[in-house]
Amino acid sequence: MENKDFIRTENYNLRLKPTGARKVANGFSNMLNKKVIYEGKQTTWGSIILLKARELAHYLTSKKKELDFIEPEYEIEMSDSYEIRQKILNIFYVDW
Repeated sequence: MENKDFIRTENYNLRLKPTGARKVANGFSNMLNKKVIYEGKQTTWGSIILLKARELAHYLTSKKKELDFIEPEYEIEMSDSYEIRQKILNIFYVDW
């Protein structure tokens, strides 16, 4: 994301411009299409989310006794550091 992907409103909120929204949508789509091994098969995160939602429905309707949201574990690839995140979190609202 770049500065040009945002617009600042009159009350200092940030909003996505169409270019920023496209980047977020593309990033999310790429994440959903990423392959992972689940139950011995290679599948996409989008399919796993569907399966987990179905498992949750079965659990809530007592068709299933256990619920596992631990597997598969999603690994986040971070390109920033703890120090940068803390610096961002410590910026005063008026300085945004």
